[in-house]
Amino acid sequence: MTLEERIANAREHYMSNFRDWIVQRKKAFPKGVAEVMFLMPGPAGRPERYRLMRVDLVEAKDPNKPALVEMNVDSDARFQAEPHGWKGSLHAVLYPFVWNGCEFRFVAPSLSWPAVDDWWDEWFDEQERKPLSPDGLGGVIHSMTEPQRTAEGSTFSVDFGSARVDAFHALLDALAATGIREVIVGSFHLKAGGD
Repeated sequence: MTLEERIANAREHYMSNFRDWIVQRKKAFPKGVAEVMFLMPGPAGRPERYRLMRVDLVEAKDPNKPALVEMNVDSDARFQAEPHGWKGSLHAVLYPFVWNGCEFRFVAPSLSWPAVDDWWDEWFDEQERKPLSPDGLGGVIHSMTEPQRTAEGSTFSVDFGSARVDAFHALLDALAATGIREVIVGSFHLKAGGD
């Protein structure tokens, strides 16, 4: 299977479950709202973009205490690590992953990367300029963690939310533009479920 097919399959698996899950949750909580943006508290100095997130669904169980509800799915564990090339400039190794919890691991000379910042600006859509789809979703990523240095290199994760497959492709392009030559992608810490 190609890289593009793996990415498309992961998105379709997540989105079909996400849409069904929202319908079921809204039967119990009709005033639930999907993809609500929040600014989370965080340590001083952490850039705002890494504290902004969109919650899968906000439910008004109690008007004074809305519930923030997230949904997760299982990854396709039927495949082992697969090496793929991306546009001749990036080597990507895919492990089983889910659309809403992709970890990216890589070695980079620095974590100064305007191309990735520009990618975030476009796909998070903080100003909410993108039109909603017929099912009420924004076609946006839900969050990106602040890149962290590790003993092996650097890492961050992305919840691609309702963003199109193009968001994943554009992130690979942005990583390549920073000079990264190899990236490992997988969902190494996410567990399926919700609520």
